[in-house]
Amino acid sequence: MKYEGSFLSEVDQLEISVLAYIPDEKPYRGVIQLVHGMCEYKERYIPFMEYLKDKGYVSVIHDHRGHGKSIKSIEDLGYMYGGGAEAIISDMRTINRGIHERFPDIPVILFGHSMGSLAVRAYTSAYDRTIDALIVCGSPSKNSALPFAKFLAKTEGRIRGEKHRSKLLTALSLGSYAAKFRKEGYKNAWLCSD
Repeated sequence: MKYEGSFLSEVDQLEISVLAYIPDEKPYRGVIQLVHGMCEYKERYIPFMEYLKDKGYVSVIHDHRGHGKSIKSIEDLGYMYGGGAEAIISDMRTINRGIHERFPDIPVILFGHSMGSLAVRAYTSAYDRTIDALIVCGSPSKNSALPFAKFLAKTEGRIRGEKHRSKLLTALSLGSYAAKFRKEGYKNAWLCSD
């Protein structure tokens, strides 16, 4: 069974889009709460969710604010609506509470990929008792240029506005990844090779 819906974020009432796949037969082995990465959206995970369903797992994923369908307009893709990391964690907590209400007696596994791996680590530091296992996938490593990047992003934001899409920051942060996948013809092909 496939479920699509949404909820209003407790942070700012932004509509957050949710997708779940539920196996046809019980007992379910567990629930996997998926947390996607930057420039991704929940539908990219459908083949994985179908695989999990076939293995007896419920899977639930939402579009982060500013991603996929969790936007007010297409121009807002990539814009977090001022909520930042705290809002992402709050939205994850809302999903997790819903999982526990619907499936109270089975294990909950939190899975985060790339930017989502950073989010699940932050979530776990605050709400570790709400999950039974954690999978951290494709986690970014320490970057010594981060302080400069934050300064540059804040400066550009003040000058050009919060919704400005910086070609310079994109090139600096993603350019080396994207260059390897130019032949794919999709600007975010660097996200995953398979």
